[in-house]
Amino acid sequence: MREKRVFTEEVDGFTAEYVNWGEDFKLWNYYVYFTVKNVPSAFWKKLLAMASEKYSLRYSDSWLNEIDWHHGITYASFERDSLQNIVAVKAGCDYAHLWDEGCEYDLADMRRDCAATIASAKALFAL
Repeated sequence: MREKRVFTEEVDGFTAEYVNWGEDFKLWNYYVYFTVKNVPSAFWKKLLAMASEKYSLRYSDSWLNEIDWHHGITYASFERDSLQNIVAVKAGCDYAHLWDEGCEYDLADMRRDCAATIASAKALFAL
């Protein structure tokens, strides 16, 4: 069994999630939740058009890939309610790349980088 630490906060209208895990808790991921409330309609509709029965999302073919992430987006999924309606897209990146080896990160790094990702998304949306 693996233990992980999860931190969440609201950042400029978006929910941010930071996950710390791995041996000695040296690995990190952060995620941003995109919803109909914080994504302009035209962008949201493009994501919904990509929904599949497998609930997967090919983020490389979407505007999510145009946002600045720590060395690129590495995860995206549809979040659904109890009726299976898509209510959010959870997208994020990790800090387990080859070029991250030997680097030590902490929650402050996640918060800074996630804020930059959200600013990049807002610039893309022209908000």
